[in-house]
Amino acid sequence: MSKGIIVTVIIAVLAFFGYKSCDRDQITSAIENPGQAALDATKGMADKAMDTAAGAATGMADKAMDTATGMADKAMDTATGMADKAMDTAGVAAGAAGAVGGALAKLGDFFKVELPGGLSLNIPKFGVENKLISFIKGDAAIDNATWFDFDRINFNTGSSALSAESQEQIANIGSILTAYPNVTLKVGGYTDNTGSAEGNMALSQKRADSVKSSLVALGVDASRLDAEGYGIQNPIATNDTPEGRAQNRRISLRVTAK
Repeated sequence: MSKGIIVTVIIAVLAFFGYKSCDRDQITSAIENPGQAALDATKGMADKAMDTAAGAATGMADKAMDTATGMADKAMDTATGMADKAMDTAGVAAGAAGAVGGALAKLGDFFKVELPGGLSLNIPKFGVENKLISFIKGDAAIDNATWFDFDRINFNTGSSALSAESQEQIANIGSILTAYPNVTLKVGGYTDNTGSAEGNMALSQKRADSVKSSLVALGVDASRLDAEGYGIQNPIATNDTPEGRAQNRRISLRVTAK
């Protein structure tokens, strides 16, 4: 074996065993058996490379698993939050619908009432129409404290537009005013406590004006109607629940002449 090969083997042995850790026997063995020493050195280097690669791969796999787990947890939290929000919204809607259904049940049975001029209405026994007709026909004196709350019209939060189902009761009030041409009314608008006091005052005025405009569109002379917004004043229910707020978003009537 040439001298160059022997030197190469010795260097490989020193690199494999570590120069400081090599003893004379290891060096002697490497010189006497250079082939085996080279094989051992190569095997050691390959094992070290394999260990390094395996460690790196394991670290990358762990990091990837952690990232994937974090993303999955975040997605689950987001989905859970959306589901909870949907359930809350559905609960509010169901509560409001239940309040409307309960309010209608309290109005009593509908019956037919005849009005002057050959008009007739199908109205509930305890509804605002029957109360208004009874007051107009009765001997009770007109005052500033007697108001009649509409019971089948409502507004969505922040809106002054009448819902489609509100039109029936508006039409009934129009018919009553047609049947009793000497009657004049004041329309009062109210809101729940959502939003600022100034905003609610303006919104309640718009709601009162909206009802007045609807009655004028049915043929009632505008001079027989006055409209005023009162904001959150005089609530008829708690503002702490969706059902209560729906009831407070209302329109009331007061007879000013009959």
